[in-house]
Amino acid sequence: MPPKNQPPLIIKDKQALMPVCQPWPGNNPPAAPPLKLSPQTLNVIDTLAQKIAERVEEKVSDLLEHMAPPVLPVLLTVKAAAAYLGRSQQAIQHLIFSHELPVVRVGRRVHLDRRDLDIWIEKNKV
Repeated sequence: MPPKNQPPLIIKDKQALMPVCQPWPGNNPPAAPPLKLSPQTLNVIDTLAQKIAERVEEKVSDLLEHMAPPVLPVLLTVKAAAAYLGRSQQAIQHLIFSHELPVVRVGRRVHLDRRDLDIWIEKNKV
């Protein structure tokens, strides 16, 4: 919308607004000629890439050393316990109802202790 004091802009020649460049035939620009680098230049590039990689590795390892390990919850939902054991939620509920897995109830919520799941795994190893 033009400002109130100015009349609206009327464009009579729409071709004048078209871009000067036309797209490449087939929408693919011509490939750039391959660079011809001397062996000495290639060696410098390889050395530079190696030095950059070493510095990045140092910085990343320093950052990882100072990160705190993730805190894993002790109590898991049925869904999380199913993922932990690699079973379906229905299979976990069946184990709960058959009293093979003890649960921690908080109100209507049902949680499973990760340590109990580890004990169940050890008990069922063949």
